[in-house]
Amino acid sequence: MMKYIPGDKGKQFGRIIAYIKELYKRDSRYAVVLSLIFVIPSIILALRHEMWRDEMNVWLIARDLSSPFEIIQHLRYDGHPGLWHLCVFALRHFLPYPIAMQMLHLAIATMTVYLFVRFSPFTKLQKALFIFGYFSFYEYNIIVRNYALGVFLIFLICTLFPKRFALFPLVGFILFLLAHTSIHALIIVISIGLVLSIEYITSAKKRKKTNKLKIGIGFSLIALGIVTSIIQIKPPPDYGFAVGWMTKFDPKHLQDTLSLVSRAFIPIPQFTFSFWGINILDKLPSAMTVHLVLSCLILLWGMLLLAKKPLALLMYISGTIGLLAFFYIKYSGSMRHWGFLFVMLLASIWMGKYLREKEHNKGPFAVISSALQRHQNKVLIVILTIHLIGGVVAAQFDYRYIFSQAKATAEFIKKEKLDDLFIAGDEYTGVAPISGYLGQRIYYPRVQRMGSFWILKEGWLPNISVDEILVDIEKFKKKDGRDVLLILNYPLDNQKLEKYSLKKVSEFLPAIVGYEQYYLYLDRKVYNEKKL
Repeated sequence: MMKYIPGDKGKQFGRIIAYIKELYKRDSRYAVVLSLIFVIPSIILALRHEMWRDEMNVWLIARDLSSPFEIIQHLRYDGHPGLWHLCVFALRHFLPYPIAMQMLHLAIATMTVYLFVRFSPFTKLQKALFIFGYFSFYEYNIIVRNYALGVFLIFLICTLFPKRFALFPLVGFILFLLAHTSIHALIIVISIGLVLSIEYITSAKKRKKTNKLKIGIGFSLIALGIVTSIIQIKPPPDYGFAVGWMTKFDPKHLQDTLSLVSRAFIPIPQFTFSFWGINILDKLPSAMTVHLVLSCLILLWGMLLLAKKPLALLMYISGTIGLLAFFYIKYSGSMRHWGFLFVMLLASIWMGKYLREKEHNKGPFAVISSALQRHQNKVLIVILTIHLIGGVVAAQFDYRYIFSQAKATAEFIKKEKLDDLFIAGDEYTGVAPISGYLGQRIYYPRVQRMGSFWILKEGWLPNISVDEILVDIEKFKKKDGRDVLLILNYPLDNQKLEKYSLKKVSEFLPAIVGYEQYYLYLDRKVYNEKKL
């Protein structure tokens, strides 16, 4: 362990650099080769992938808000801490195109793969299977969201874990950042912080060898990260999405929540056009029973596997219960959220390698744990092979078919020089990605404002009729005098086309994200003038 020398910050920094160099003395060729194998198809698939509304919304927030303070204020309605949004905000000042965000996300995913292959305690085969798994290759790589940054920071903590107390201020800072990536990562930060606290308090040897100031700084950063993240994601009174808390006991809801474990560990989509978020096990008879049995077996396996390492077991149980409790009480989420259940187990196994083993390993649980550890590699290979299948299935569907028609619609508008018209769109959350690809704001008649990203306030998606929307467009045309290009997520029938003198310009469908297919309409006179 490195000893802290008060007042000698230069030497402390030098020791951190020395530790980093020590890590890199290990053979890195396998990690470099696998990272290159990972990044080449990732670039090809990322260039093919059309970003949908949740991906593009981050870009729109970064593009159309003028300061980090405005972004933090807005994120009260977004449900996420702001680290990823601030990274994109900084990026767009240098590269003002949405593809830049995709490349940044891909770089983060590649660094995550490198850390896992280079420093994790898993076998070479397991590492090779992991890099093309559903989460590492698709959900936290091609789908551009804030979750990939969280996984990267989790694996970075795992990498530094062998010398966690020697580098405790750095560990605390990384956990501070991790807490600001997502609420799911925040839950994992709390579980890691709990384990670090117990380990330090119960280990006289560690207390003796480490400087209290250094430990205090580290724990202060962890606590500050947790508190500031909670303050940031606390919804305002007029928040309009996933409001309320599920506090009563509901057996059906509990079953649905527990089934998320098997969905996270068996993330194979159905072999269908609309594959995203649809699990292959859902096609089976009594699918819920299958999910529940598998979920219980997976949870039991994970706990027995870590039974000889009490602190690693505590980390896994507290993190997993925390995630499942959030899914039950607040928001059940989607595959990108459930994936943290899988990441939690990997991180617990990884960090558990450097945590103290129980001194007296006797009794039936110790025997079972020892047996499971002997067969750990085989079971993990099976799980990672399942993830590999899920990753390949998702990637090939995304490559073969259109994920969202927003990009194609925007390219058509530019090609036909329709972007000089006043553009209005409905439903506005589905039309928003077009704003990102066009590089300009759109008028949203449903909420009667110019905009791009959406704001999840009460009444954020008012239930109004198509006629009300078309009447609003008519009023705008008379008042402003400009011609309007109308983009809809649904077709208009002939009666409405005649009533409002509209002509369909084009349509863009189908899309894997079903509500991101589009219909373009112009006034009949304008349509004829442009000879479309």
